[in-house]
Amino acid sequence: MTDQELLEGCKVKDPRAQKLLFQIYSRKLMGICKRYTQNREDAEDVFQEAFVRVFKALTTIQKVDSLEVWIKKIVIHTAINYFHRHKKHYGHHNQDFLLEPTQGDDLILSKLSNEELLEVVQSLPDGYRMVFNLFVIEGYAHKEIAQFLGISESTSKTQLLKAKKMLKKKFKKLEIIR
Repeated sequence: MTDQELLEGCKVKDPRAQKLLFQIYSRKLMGICKRYTQNREDAEDVFQEAFVRVFKALTTIQKVDSLEVWIKKIVIHTAINYFHRHKKHYGHHNQDFLLEPTQGDDLILSKLSNEELLEVVQSLPDGYRMVFNLFVIEGYAHKEIAQFLGISESTSKTQLLKAKKMLKKKFKKLEIIR
């Protein structure tokens, strides 16, 4: 079934199409939810809220180039909104650090299982984790991240720099790097 056929089936609330959409994307989207939250319960909350939004939005959308990309954006924005609703402290820093690419990031990541990487990323403070996910994993620019999170670009850069420093410390503890 093509994306367009799946979309059309979901628009008319065909249970088979809805079930298929869920089966195709649920595992990958739950992975995204886990990356943006600190625990499974929060990830499940984001996941459920995101799928409700997806199914509501499907009734109004006409055509989409990539259903997966469209759904992924909804999940990411749902996670960001969840973060905003549940944040307690989100550090705003005014230092304007220039972020330099870290040497050997790919080598470090190749030594970790998906579960280990997820656990380490989930252990980051909320703000650092959000910026890290949006920049490193999703590929958003600092300007976009700043808009999503309601922070300055320099704060986004600072949060990413600090996230990378924290990750390096954690990797050293795990003896993944020296």
